[in-house]
Amino acid sequence: MASLLSSPSWGQLQPSPSSFHIAIIDGQGALNNVEGRLAREPIVQVEDKNHKRVPGAYVEFDTPNAPGQPGAQFADGSSKFVATTNAAGQAVASGLKNNGVTGKFDIHVTVHYQGQVVGTAVIHQVNICKKVASVSRNLEHNPGGDQTAPPLAPGMAGVAVGANMLVNGSSVPGNANLTNGARLQTLNTPVKIFLGNQCQFLMGPNSAASVNSGALVLEKGAARSEPFGNCSIDSHGLKVLGEDPNAEGAVRIANGNLEVGAVSGNVRVLDAKGALKSVVNPCTAAAFALLTGGSAGAAGNGLLYVGLAGALAGLGVAVDAISQKGSTSP
Repeated sequence: MASLLSSPSWGQLQPSPSSFHIAIIDGQGALNNVEGRLAREPIVQVEDKNHKRVPGAYVEFDTPNAPGQPGAQFADGSSKFVATTNAAGQAVASGLKNNGVTGKFDIHVTVHYQGQVVGTAVIHQVNICKKVASVSRNLEHNPGGDQTAPPLAPGMAGVAVGANMLVNGSSVPGNANLTNGARLQTLNTPVKIFLGNQCQFLMGPNSAASVNSGALVLEKGAARSEPFGNCSIDSHGLKVLGEDPNAEGAVRIANGNLEVGAVSGNVRVLDAKGALKSVVNPCTAAAFALLTGGSAGAAGNGLLYVGLAGALAGLGVAVDAISQKGSTSP
């Protein structure tokens, strides 16, 4: 390592650390299934002040791997890996594997160029169980754009960041300010949503929701909190929120079912009246079957909840059957 990171000769110009930009291309927010022990390999990109790619920089990835704590390691069993940026200015932490312990962890990145540190970054990942992975698939890929929380403009409920999206039916590339009640639709890539109260959400591809200052109201598709903060994911008469602001969860509407998984920390599920229906613990998931139309309109919220009758048994997902007065099961 010392020979790789040695100081430059007197004839070389010392780089200014402030003139470099370190971008996380992949691996941010990854959900690693502990069953397979695989982990999303982080990719970072190094650019100079003119946004030109910088080849030949040394990028050190440092992962936690303490016994009994969530983390990862590389193919040789170590917690450190050094890669050199290629012609595109990118470096990959090859061979990363999760350590089989569920929970959140950070990968620390340090970039060296011509003998000095020119930038650092932190990549957040989560090790999850198979049950949660079944609910949260398609919610681990990085959306495009800056992923740091921006300040909210006056009167705005939130900000959406992604490669492309529809806001109130209009195409918006890059990012968009969201007013209360704005309807957001994702296309083929995820979109990150920042609300007030330290609330961050990731909407999966081909999903739709409306937003307000305290909730993401999911209409179709899937969403994940990163974390809940003091907000919730509302959907079809149910409210999903964390027991504490740092909790993370995933909600997915699929085949007429509402599935809820706890990514990190305990996740609470409330009914339309605010009564506690269940607490979903880490490494577990619950499902609610939703039926619309017919006699469901008499239920008061346009929905009829029915038992899943073991439909998700193959995934090991717990089923919560909710009956409503006057409704019938199919």
